Amino acid sequence: MSWGSAAFWSFLAGAFACAVLCAWILPRDDDRSDREATALALGATSLWGLVAAATGSDSATAAFVEPLRNLAWLGLVYRLFASGGPEAGFTAVRPVLVALIGVELLHPAALLLLSQVPASHPVQASAFPLVVLLRLTFAVGALLLCHHLYR
Repeated sequence: MSWGSAAFWSFLAGAFACAVLCAWILPRDDDRSDREATALALGATSLWGLVAAATGSDSATAAFVEPLRNLAWLGLVYRLFASGGPEAGFTAVRPVLVALIGVELLHPAALLLLSQVPASHPVQASAFPLVVLLRLTFAVGALLLCHHLYR
């Protein structure tokens, strides 16, 4: 089995697992306020897994679906903070959430702008570090939010 087919089956299995979990969570009759946000995040992850399996994880389509997935998970973190009540920690987290949304929306904007530039242009050489910086900024910010959520 090649790495390409292993990646395909992994993305497909992950998409299936997220879709099954989403279908399992939605019809439940509990009164948790984060149920819809959890189902949305799992559904967005399932969609991204299907797109990544069909077109490859480094395709432009997967790159534009990935921020939707990330924003859905960020929405879940927001709902988890909001369900904790009006505590002082929740108001301090809002600016971080807004900054992370801005950083995540910069990612598809940067990809869209870079797709208009010829491959031989010097700007393309700095594109990879820019995309990595945006992804790392979002990942570190999300980890800080998770740390703040459970402390």
